[in-house]
Amino acid sequence: MGSLSFSLLIAKRGLQDVWFAIVEWWVFPTGKFWALAGVVFFVSLATSYAFSIWRGWLKAPTQWHRVLIAAGLGGVIPLFLNFLSKPNTSVIGFFLSPVVVALFLSAALFALTSAWYKSATALMVLVYLVAPLLAGIPEQFVSGGSSWFDAVTFSIRTPLLIALCGWWLARARLVTSITITAT
Repeated sequence: MGSLSFSLLIAKRGLQDVWFAIVEWWVFPTGKFWALAGVVFFVSLATSYAFSIWRGWLKAPTQWHRVLIAAGLGGVIPLFLNFLSKPNTSVIGFFLSPVVVALFLSAALFALTSAWYKSATALMVLVYLVAPLLAGIPEQFVSGGSSWFDAVTFSIRTPLLIALCGWWLARARLVTSITITAT
């Protein structure tokens, strides 16, 4: 749902100037784009986390300060991405953005679970890098599809990153419950 609503908002032609800035022939996302992306991503993640707790698939966290630390770490991601997508930092941002997203999401999940999974962090970098490649495929077949490129990229990244976060949370809760049961 979050990806669909985000896609519809940023792909609307009348709002293109709100979400993107054009410098010469380059298109850069604005701070409003990253703020919306961050809100949609974390609301989607929090909703799926709450649903998993409600269904009994995960246990609710007992230490709320961990939730606040995780939210803070996740909340700075759009700020860094906004900085890295400016015209004067775009080259560095191209290489650092996947690492920033993966490290801050992993740090937030570590703060929440006290477990670190290197493979999940590496997969987050991979998802961030591969999503634009996959989003470019429809553009090859549809004339004028460039206004949908960022929407499709987000629609690919968001569910995959949320799935990785869910895997991390489920695995950490499973390992914690096995450790507690074993002792």
